[in-house]
Amino acid sequence: MGRPKKANSKSKGNASGGGSNNGGGGQGGGNSNAGKIFVFVLIAAIIIFAKDGIIDKLGTERQAPPTRAEKVEKAEPPKPQAAKKDEKPKEYATLYFLYVKDDGQNVFKQVHREIPVGESKTSLAIKELLKGPNSAENNQKYYSEIPRGTKVLSVKETADKIIIDLNGDFQYGGGADSLYSRVQQLIKTALANSPKKPIYLYLDGKQADVIGGEGIMIKQPLSEKSLSDE
Repeated sequence: MGRPKKANSKSKGNASGGGSNNGGGGQGGGNSNAGKIFVFVLIAAIIIFAKDGIIDKLGTERQAPPTRAEKVEKAEPPKPQAAKKDEKPKEYATLYFLYVKDDGQNVFKQVHREIPVGESKTSLAIKELLKGPNSAENNQKYYSEIPRGTKVLSVKETADKIIIDLNGDFQYGGGADSLYSRVQQLIKTALANSPKKPIYLYLDGKQADVIGGEGIMIKQPLSEKSLSDE
């Protein structure tokens, strides 16, 4: 009678132990699976972020416009409205800003400003050029390389020449490409509004034959070849 009870007790212990072992194995398997899932998710996240980073980098490189513009795009001024009797038709000054095209290319592009009665066309054009693009033009990807601190000291017009005198801030800031572009903006704007008179650029009261830390030479009077090596 005693032996069978003892045997039963042992059997229960084995059953209990076996159950305990199985439970432990199940828990271990669960932890292992969870660990594998975590590692998989982590690797997938790293791949996705790396891929996005590469795409963003490539996209930025493709969309980055060239630093120096060469081409010019012209635009017609607004059509003058019918003038009243004894009233002069409106006139417009032509300015040159830089413009970013859809393909990322930079070009010089014309914009126009109405000339108030009695205002010099050349003087107004230079003053408006230094103000930079208006808000509407900014939204359309126009911009200027002329530093914000640049000011017009004077625009002197005589019978045989025009002298545009700016402060020294015009030549500071940016690299060689920026300086090249701002001088081109000034030259194109000046020539568009005063095509018949020689135009000279002065900085702080002195003729600017060499400007900027890059030592860019300017042939005077101003022309489309002022910055060329020819």
